[in-house]
Amino acid sequence: MREALNISSPTVVIEGIATDIFEYIDNIPQEKGTKTVLYSGGLTKKYGVIELLNAFERLQDENCRLVICGSGDAENDIIEASNRDRRIIFKGLLPRKEVLSLQKSSTILVNQRSNNEEYTKYSFPSKIIEYLSSGTPVVSYILDGMPEEYCKYIYPVSDDNNGLFITLKEVLCKDEEELCNKGQRAKEFVLTYKNAAKQGEKILQMVSRL
Repeated sequence: MREALNISSPTVVIEGIATDIFEYIDNIPQEKGTKTVLYSGGLTKKYGVIELLNAFERLQDENCRLVICGSGDAENDIIEASNRDRRIIFKGLLPRKEVLSLQKSSTILVNQRSNNEEYTKYSFPSKIIEYLSSGTPVVSYILDGMPEEYCKYIYPVSDDNNGLFITLKEVLCKDEEELCNKGQRAKEFVLTYKNAAKQGEKILQMVSRL
């Protein structure tokens, strides 16, 4: 917001703080050969939930599952989609520990919020840091409010109409070793460089310049 508000005094961007919340979270056993795509969060239509449903339904792989957790104005659409496609599983609101277990155990995590709103320039989805902390690879749009350093730790979605479908299809075809390595590198990145001490140092450095 520095340019938008014409702020001249020192500023620093702290997009979030990573903690190792998954250290004591158990994995949920997955059916052999099944690939699980998980979205957990607000189920608001303007955040692209319908687009995620449409993209997933176009996938032909019968071994894929889309698991959705949360609540919002898209719930009825999700229920209708789950009735059409048995691969779509709607779990509604769950205890946080159960959501974290699902994040840790899934094949990929998805953030389908696209870059089509002005506010994305000035916000950073907190779920990105949580997702990356899980060690599970992440598929996401590159939002204007996302620092560039994150880009190499996620599988980016292009902004064209088929971007989400194409990226999901490509990532789900990757071998388990590559996906595991991608997820672990992302986890190491946020836990090493986005922890409370590192983020706090940025604030102290800014204050020292006053």
